[in-house]
Amino acid sequence: MVDFQGFWLNLDRCEERAIWVQSRLAELHLSDQYLRISGVEGDAKEAASRGLKPGEWGAWQGWIRMLDQASRSSSPFVHLMEDDVDISDLFLKLVQDDLLLGLLGRQKVVCTDAYVSPRQCLELLNALAEAKRHGRQWLEISCGLRIPCLNSILLTPDVARRLCRDLQAAVITDDSLHAVDVELAEVLNDWSTIAPFVTSPKINLASVGATRAETEDALLFSRDALTLLRRALFCKADDPDLKLGLADLMIQLADVGVLQPY
Repeated sequence: MVDFQGFWLNLDRCEERAIWVQSRLAELHLSDQYLRISGVEGDAKEAASRGLKPGEWGAWQGWIRMLDQASRSSSPFVHLMEDDVDISDLFLKLVQDDLLLGLLGRQKVVCTDAYVSPRQCLELLNALAEAKRHGRQWLEISCGLRIPCLNSILLTPDVARRLCRDLQAAVITDDSLHAVDVELAEVLNDWSTIAPFVTSPKINLASVGATRAETEDALLFSRDALTLLRRALFCKADDPDLKLGLADLMIQLADVGVLQPY
């Protein structure tokens, strides 16, 4: 068994998500290595005073809570994730890979998923195909992505402690806050994403979220389209959720006249 500890963030009212995470961890025989962290419901008045939506303010407090717990871990590294995440079987292979261990040894924060635009998705698929022809399983992406995707990250307890301090300081000193992932992007200099992704949003659980890229048409940045793009880079051989989600998206596009069926 790989020596690491995992933590997952979940609001008490989100029972469906909790059941999903628990079942997936059990399938991977990882239940004993993960600890659930109770999420925080953001107070609307306090959130507004900080320029945030209630959910965004709750995410700030939840991530501070999870980072604080992770900083106390005695394991060499920790895995932090949100509760709408699907985990590939290849996750267990990645956490033993020299590429990951080398990045963590250099105190990097490693993302296992990323926000991607259509063009970035295509470029990554082509790059992964080329890497595979040369016998490489993983690619490190250290530039070109606007901000790290924080739904699933790997880091050492020391780095978790530093990030927790940075977020706590921002809450104390800043009247107006960015979303927590944007804030962390500003204080993080050393983060990488590994592709193919070993985690992905679970399609039927994924929250509505804004795109983190600005290079393509806004219509391409719907919640469903972005989730499906990330899912296409998720290392899962046969993905019925992807197929069903793609078909549903095509129906939605046809219904609003964006796609003209023949």
